[in-house]
Amino acid sequence: MIKRLFPVLALALCACLGLAGCNSQSSPVAADEDLGAIEFGRNSSFAGGHLAVFLVLETGEFRTVHSLTDVYAQRPFETPIPGHEGTALTFLKVDESGTSVAHAALSWDPEDPGDYLMAGWWAEFPGQHPSELSFANSEQYALVDGPEMTPLSRSQFPAGGSASYVGPAGGLYRYSAEDSVIDEYEGMINLQVDFADQTIEGCIGCLGDLVTRRAHFSEFLGEEIIDTESLVLDHEIHLGALEFDELTGQFSGDGATVVHPDLEIVESDGDWGGQFSERPDVAGLPRLAAGFSSAGFQDENGVEGVFVGTFVALSPDLREE
Repeated sequence: MIKRLFPVLALALCACLGLAGCNSQSSPVAADEDLGAIEFGRNSSFAGGHLAVFLVLETGEFRTVHSLTDVYAQRPFETPIPGHEGTALTFLKVDESGTSVAHAALSWDPEDPGDYLMAGWWAEFPGQHPSELSFANSEQYALVDGPEMTPLSRSQFPAGGSASYVGPAGGLYRYSAEDSVIDEYEGMINLQVDFADQTIEGCIGCLGDLVTRRAHFSEFLGEEIIDTESLVLDHEIHLGALEFDELTGQFSGDGATVVHPDLEIVESDGDWGGQFSERPDVAGLPRLAAGFSSAGFQDENGVEGVFVGTFVALSPDLREE
């Protein structure tokens, strides 16, 4: 599945490709903006140990990158899924029409390569070529994909009861006061699922703290950064209750807000959503839920910020493995 990143992210990232920070006057609070609908569909294939990622742009043009020909950088990735191996791939593809930059955190079962999951992002730069790339004139997409989550998936849910799904979440964080800083954030997501009411809600940062670090985007954002860890400390992203489809396991809506125990958040808005896996765990529950979250805010001191990223949350039995 794919999510078009909301317009304010394009403004926030401005011309920062390859830099640690930039100046921007755009507000990250996107209350009046289209936050980007989730499109549930396939955006990858994994065969013979090689990953292909593909999408259709807003213009209707088809784009693809492949691990055989377009890998710019590769590094180990500690997958949360038991029994899986992991690698993180950054793709760069340049042709006459422009430049495609993509990142994918890939997790797969070496005993069954058809069992895989990838999460990442794609930035398309029409008519642009290195080293003159600007996010201000690009299209951005977030991606979560795997054969267990397709438009034809049929998840299995119990008639009642509840469960807590927990796993990693992360993406891009933008902080803005007098200057703007772009960095990565990481944290844990905790999702509470009520199977009787068919609802899901949760929080990113309520279990442990949100942290910032250059984990995956350093090839393009740069390694030398200011200390942003204190800027995100104690922030939480609350994910309001959504109904999920009892057949497909899909859910999507607004209600994502940023909160802080010691600061008044004067404005916050966002959306989130995703899909349950059709693969069951040993207890018969969907083994994971994966998707996207987007939340912007402004606090009482005039500080503005935005969190945009992906998440993968595992069922209780899968975590115990």
